[in-house]
Order: sequence, then structure tokens, then C-alpha cells
Amino acid sequence: MVCSRGENLAHHTYQMKLSAFIAIASVIGGSLLVPIPAQALTDTEKAATAYWKTACDIKHGHVSRSRGGEQAEKYMRELGVKPRVAYADANATTTAEMLDKMAGTNCFQ
Repeated sequence: MVCSRGENLAHHTYQMKLSAFIAIASVIGGSLLVPIPAQALTDTEKAATAYWKTACDIKHGHVSRSRGGEQAEKYMRELGVKPRVAYADANATTTAEMLDKMAGTNCFQ
């Protein structure tokens, strides 16, 4: 069969498949550009991060043990959690030790 511009049916079918592929690829590519919102940290996770960072600072000699509390509170404020809320959270220390173990930093030993 010959199409209107002298092309055969196989050529016409190839062009149709190619244009369908381009349309699908552009839809998929466009979906990759849609930003996915980051999950916000809970106060427990923020407090745990502050404890963990302080423990590592002490271990590596960046902060003395006597100034560890001040450093932890500084990190808490930077992370957006109030120190009194963090100190009242019973899970924060356990979570900090879990983070330490998962990262393999051994700052709590």
C-alpha cells in the first residue's frame, strides 16, 4: 500500500510508533521533574541528632566533656527543637544511640 506522499505502509507505521514513543518518553521525563517534598524530622529525631553530633564532637576532641551540654543545646537550637522539649523526650537518647550504631561511628562507646 502506498500512502499519500509516496511512503509505504511500513514507513508510516514506523513513524507512528516513533511519535507514540516520543510522547510517552516526554510524559515520563516530565514526571521526573516534579519535586518530591522532603520528610520533616520529628522533635525526637532532631534531639537525637543533636545528642549524636555532640557525642561525636566529644569523642573526636572538638568539645570537652564539660561543655557537651552547651554544645548539645546549640545543635538543638540549630535543628529547631527546644532544649526543654528534647530533654523531656525519653526516646531521644535511644534514637541517638541507634543512629550512632547505624552509621558505625561508635561515638557513644
